[in-house]
Amino acid sequence: HGDKYDYSKVVYFDSHTDPKCIVHLDNLNCINALGIAFIINKTTLKFYKSAMFNPGRSTDSVVIAHGSCEKF
Repeated sequence: HGDKYDYSKVVYFDSHTDPKCIVHLDNLNCINALGIAFIINKTTLKFYKSAMFNPGRSTDSVVIAHGSCEKF
């Protein structure tokens, strides 16, 4: 597509966070050094995201989210 949006920056998966991703079945599974995980089904576009930052040092809350994306 000509109009691509860099979702990696939105979910904190750019190069400085040392992201690791694998594809299993129809799902893209990613995790990074900050403790953020993101899984999206490439067919249905349903996703799950969690963030579990460094325990004992972070003032950020634990986050669990889900939803679905849409093509436009």
